[in-house]
Amino acid sequence: MSYPNFVSGDVLTAADMNALGLYLVKTQTIGNGVSAVDVTGAFSTDYDNYVISYSNVDASVNGAGFFFRFGTVASPVTTNYKFGGFFSGYTGTVLNLLQSNPGYWEVGGTNTNNASSVFGVQGPNLAAHSTFSTQFARTDAAFVISGIQEATTQHTAFHLYPSSGTITGGTIRVYGYRN
Repeated sequence: MSYPNFVSGDVLTAADMNALGLYLVKTQTIGNGVSAVDVTGAFSTDYDNYVISYSNVDASVNGAGFFFRFGTVASPVTTNYKFGGFFSGYTGTVLNLLQSNPGYWEVGGTNTNNASSVFGVQGPNLAAHSTFSTQFARTDAAFVISGIQEATTQHTAFHLYPSSGTITGGTIRVYGYRN
């Protein structure tokens, strides 16, 4: 498989651009000592599925959950969320993780030195159920989680926040998969 290699001055054709699969939709910087981040204009009818990443985030609390919900703090969507998976503690303990309607998805973890994660969100702007999947590591365990939001609302924004404490710095990026 060959990958496109563009250099300065290249004339890009439609075929060149249509060969690309992910498009950067939004980049947002996280402030200092904030309890949450609203990312607006993240989802549209241009893409059915998305990849979201956050990186270089420093938290005030080690090992807390990093939560996602649709909407913003002013208009949150807090119902119909379910997720499940498992986590393995670094001492060898493996436990199931099941949540029915907690009002969020757990998409990552926090630590005081460079929390980062990547997760997929499928169908957030479709008039259908939305799903997500992720795998991530915190300072206390490694996680594999998937979930569903059983509503038919077409979402354009999301709210990202730690389960406790505050977050500082870092970047959130939203990528759309080419349909």
